[in-house]
Amino acid sequence: MKDLEDQKIHEAWFKMTPGKTTVNPTGTLKFQYNYSKNRVKFENFKADGLTPMDTAGLADPFLVINFGNKKEKTVTQKRTLSPQWPKSISFEIPADSKGTFYIEIYSDNRDGTSDFMGEVRLPVAEIKEGNDEVTMEVKKKEQLPTVGEMRVALHARKSVILKESDYTSLFELLMKDNMELTKKLVAVSNKKEKPIAECLVKAFEMRRLAVHFIKTITSIEIEKTSEPNIIFRENTVATKSLDMYMRLIGMQYLHSIMKNIVAQLVLNEKKKSCELDEFRIEDKQERKQKIIAKNLTTLMSFVSLIFEDMQKKIDYCPTNLRNIFEHIQGLIKQKWPDHPTAQYTAVSGFIFLRFFCPSLYSPKLYDLTTSHPPPNVARELTLIAKTLQNLASLVVFGKKEPFMHIVNPFITEQMPNMKTYLTELSSIPEKAVDELPTKTDIHWGREMSRVHFHLEDNLEAMKAQFGLTQDLEKLTEILKDLKKKEMEYKESRLKIPAPLHEVAPMAGDEEDSTFYKGSLSSDGPDFSASISTGPKNDKRGGLASSKTITNTNSTPKKPSSLMSSIDQKPERPSSPLQITEPCPGCSKRFSEAETSVLLELSTNTFWHTDCLKCSNCHKHITQYALKKPLLCLACAEVDSKCARCKEVFKAGESVLRVDLKAFHRHCLNCSLCAAPMDPKTANGYFSGVSTPDLLYICSSCTPEKEKDKGDWVFLSTKVT
Repeated sequence: MKDLEDQKIHEAWFKMTPGKTTVNPTGTLKFQYNYSKNRVKFENFKADGLTPMDTAGLADPFLVINFGNKKEKTVTQKRTLSPQWPKSISFEIPADSKGTFYIEIYSDNRDGTSDFMGEVRLPVAEIKEGNDEVTMEVKKKEQLPTVGEMRVALHARKSVILKESDYTSLFELLMKDNMELTKKLVAVSNKKEKPIAECLVKAFEMRRLAVHFIKTITSIEIEKTSEPNIIFRENTVATKSLDMYMRLIGMQYLHSIMKNIVAQLVLNEKKKSCELDEFRIEDKQERKQKIIAKNLTTLMSFVSLIFEDMQKKIDYCPTNLRNIFEHIQGLIKQKWPDHPTAQYTAVSGFIFLRFFCPSLYSPKLYDLTTSHPPPNVARELTLIAKTLQNLASLVVFGKKEPFMHIVNPFITEQMPNMKTYLTELSSIPEKAVDELPTKTDIHWGREMSRVHFHLEDNLEAMKAQFGLTQDLEKLTEILKDLKKKEMEYKESRLKIPAPLHEVAPMAGDEEDSTFYKGSLSSDGPDFSASISTGPKNDKRGGLASSKTITNTNSTPKKPSSLMSSIDQKPERPSSPLQITEPCPGCSKRFSEAETSVLLELSTNTFWHTDCLKCSNCHKHITQYALKKPLLCLACAEVDSKCARCKEVFKAGESVLRVDLKAFHRHCLNCSLCAAPMDPKTANGYFSGVSTPDLLYICSSCTPEKEKDKGDWVFLSTKVT
């Protein structure tokens, strides 16, 4: 992904490797057998934990036992994953047989087919003489996808979402002169109809102007269409915009009609089928016509339920959609007043062919189901959708699907009702109606950022087609201004989402160090920070519990004291933070691509997170930090006691630090002559060898020959 260049479409062919056979456990099968005189009798089969085979999470399992040329089948157990088959089944086993019993589990389908669920294998060599009970794991072989090639196309684009107020002038230009600039963008949207339609619809909807926008572009579409039979049949910005708008505000209306019907089909406890194609029905030829007649009744009942519900709940349809349909139907009547069906099919082409019927073909995409339906249910939904589609188009089935001719009488009978429904749907009710609420969650700034991109991307195409008009000149100025603001954000914005906790300073420390963890970012004005402090301990400053104060979208001031900072309210900075100095740990400067930084407010310096290490154990500081020397929590706990006498320092007590260890003033003396080590001058050495007791030697007691050895390190002290 790092190699993808911004604003470019990347295409490549990828080879798919040959599939492999995998064996997956799908439950257990328990049974008893009796083996005597070359004859085995199986009984009391019990399965458990089988894999669900329908969307209701159940199955209709039965057993098939194969041995040699003999096959035995049990009865089907309905709607269970823990079936039992008490029936006994016997097999003759030839002498010296080395065969295997294959006990397979299948699940029945409503259309007469069955799905393989798994199997167990019992070799004859493992069957013992007499009675025995066996529990075996049910396994299923699955073949992964076979070889082939797949073409993948990616369009990489980085975008900056500015403040909503920054897009005001651009939006006003889109609306100016009856959306003249918007019309120009729509006119040059070659092969980008869907993304352009989506961002325009959402941007206009947030300003309650989506209806006006869709009316405007559908009017242009109708005006340039020469034949009524092809109206709205192509994928244009107009058709994609209304598609998007129906899904944006019409899902509640769709669910009120379709959800219960789809649920009935998924459950369908009576195992009814809608199949009318005799070649898909597995049964004797003489029985097929009887089955088709029965299935036709089922199909007509589901279609009738849906269509009747549509008519009853017509007032549930959002008024905005009915407003658009009324506009479309009025223009169609005006342009083709003598056409018998154009005014109806122009509306049904949207509400049925682009909304209702696709929801039946792909119910999961429209939140009608939580998963894709099994093949048999998908087939039922397809047949229902086909029937509704032809009814809405006011045509009967022809030569392409002869098995559907049996549905034509129903379609012909319901055509007047369909015309009435479409006419009523295309009129705004005069009285108050019980309209379902719509749910929209749109980020206007993000959608305007997308509109900004498409305008910039198509600016030259619009100039080539329409010339340098006044609105395009104004657009050029606005795009330059937005580009400048984007560059400012990319150069200066800093996102700081999470803090590091601070360990309070020891008694006598004069300044605090507070660390903030965050990331350099250029994709938006989000800004957040947190401050963490620790209350002081009676014996030593602040190694007790810690408190965290969090403030979103703000950066805290440096507190005047540790305790007073808890009550201080952080304020948002007037300008973005900028990193000008290099990291103190590695001396390297920060780049815009940095993913994580730490801010030390006491010195106003920034660190790479990998550079911030404990001065004692040299581990990365991930949770706690103490002012210089930088210590993690574990080392800070040790640092709270004198390294010589092991007593905890008292509040206000002077502390001597020798490299990374802390001492009472009276505890730091020569281990040989007991002379005090002068804290203001570096006059001694200490043993670099790991010893049970600290060995500090003043310079006068240290033999000259020992000073040259690597076991002794020069000593420096510091008063804190």
